[in-house]
Amino acid sequence: MHDRRCRQRQVRYRNRMEGKQGFFYNLAEGLNTLTNNMEASVSDMQRILAAMSRGDLTQRIEKSYSGSLGQLKVDANKTIDKLTNVINRIRETASTVASSSREIVSGNQDLSFRTEAQASSLQTTAANMEQMTGTVKQSAENALITKNVSVEARSKAREGGTAVARTITAMEDISTASEEISEIIGVIDEIASRLTCWR
Repeated sequence: MHDRRCRQRQVRYRNRMEGKQGFFYNLAEGLNTLTNNMEASVSDMQRILAAMSRGDLTQRIEKSYSGSLGQLKVDANKTIDKLTNVINRIRETASTVASSSREIVSGNQDLSFRTEAQASSLQTTAANMEQMTGTVKQSAENALITKNVSVEARSKAREGGTAVARTITAMEDISTASEEISEIIGVIDEIASRLTCWR
């Protein structure tokens, strides 16, 4: 509808060009050119705005314009470029946040696993310490028993040493008594020999 109205206006302007000469012809031609540029510029703006409303930021104004319309073209294209950059940065940031979130989740899982492993290790260490404490206690009891046995052995050894000393003394006494008995026997033998001679 809009394009049809534009074409109708253009036809009317072209029709008005008939019969004009000189200044009026140039004036009418300039007005027609200006009107055509305005309509083309508005059409381009409508096209890229409609594309933007659909999320399409690939459309640009390609046609050349002069003056204010040319500046409008530059500003519109720059605006789309900036919007594209902002959206790209938002996407990159969202991707970075998602990646960081995954890393945080993975880190939390790893931390949880390490915490569980350390808790298990502590439980094992506590059990080993309890077992070691029992072993040390048993070793202490064994050491006490060994000490008592050693004391008793020393006492027995002392008693044995005393008995050995007594035995040695008794054997010395027996040896001395044997010598005395031998001497007595010798005397008796001598006396017996003499008595035999007297008979």
